[in-house]
Amino acid sequence: MVNTLAALFVALVVSTAHVAGHGFAKDPPSRSSMWRYGYDTPINYEDSQLWCGGFQIQHNAYGGKCGPCGDSYGDARPRANENTGKFGRGIVSRTYVQGQAISATFEITANHRGWIQFSMCKLNTTNQLETEECFVPLQLKGTTETKYVLPNDNIGETTVQLQLPPNLVCQRCVLQWHYHTGNSWGTCEDGNGAIGCGPQETFRTCSDVAVMQL
Repeated sequence: MVNTLAALFVALVVSTAHVAGHGFAKDPPSRSSMWRYGYDTPINYEDSQLWCGGFQIQHNAYGGKCGPCGDSYGDARPRANENTGKFGRGIVSRTYVQGQAISATFEITANHRGWIQFSMCKLNTTNQLETEECFVPLQLKGTTETKYVLPNDNIGETTVQLQLPPNLVCQRCVLQWHYHTGNSWGTCEDGNGAIGCGPQETFRTCSDVAVMQL
């Protein structure tokens, strides 16, 4: 009886860890989510909660800074979700062609409004660590915009079309999914208070991809 209760408790913890989450990249899969799609990578049941350590840690402890792949800025490098970290095994999950328009899918499990942005970082060595400066935002296909504004009622999967830069070629690139939420009250630039102004929660994931030359 005791063993049965213990098993039920573990199952409950595992199932609620993902339900209580907020969002993650599905295609290409983030480093922390690859295990969900058959890759032999470490399991992270909190792969939808890569939120820079949480609002208080991100904004009060580190002035809004976040690890490039969603870890707390204060974690020792390589952070868990960075290249060569616990989940950064260097497994390329998707290969694209130079200048291609690509599909990227993410899942929102708890809507916090705000916007989504995908950025690309080219790694020149197998052990190179990502930096904020390395990531270049990708434009939404057919536009000059880089931010996808999330509908307020959006829950579940969303697929967007992204345009790869014409000169980008890489054996190892990192595609960053960045979710800037907009459900917290804050002070706007005009001095008034409103939902979505001021510091907000941030979620990030990183996926390993390649871009082949035409």
